Amino acid sequence: MVADDDLALGRIVEGISKRRFWAHSLILVTEDDAQDGLDHVDGHRTLCLAIGPHIRRDAVDSNNYNHLSMIRTIQEIFHLPQRTRFLAAARAMTSIFTPEANSKPFEHLTPKVSIDELNPPLKALSAAASGLRGSPRR
Repeated sequence: MVADDDLALGRIVEGISKRRFWAHSLILVTEDDAQDGLDHVDGHRTLCLAIGPHIRRDAVDSNNYNHLSMIRTIQEIFHLPQRTRFLAAARAMTSIFTPEANSKPFEHLTPKVSIDELNPPLKALSAAASGLRGSPRR
């Protein structure tokens, strides 16, 4: 499902990047529920993909941002006042932007592995294929 979602996002970004409004676009992508799976550091960590012609490319920004930072960034772009003290205190994601726009259209990557191929049922695997033959029991 992750590969399918990645392909869909790539196609969406490619479509938007070939439109006349791409030069003024910003796409922010995050999880809908970051606390559903703990990572190796903290269950409150999540990802944020920032996509657009004014976003630094080939860069990882390790600043401490959160969902409120994304909202604060959007509000600053549209010159909207912060409605809560939490938004007023949130750190805007200013370090992800670059003053020079790169308006080159995005091209999605075609998966090298079929995304609709399923694993065979367990009983269809032979002992040799599953690596169980001669394996010591634990």
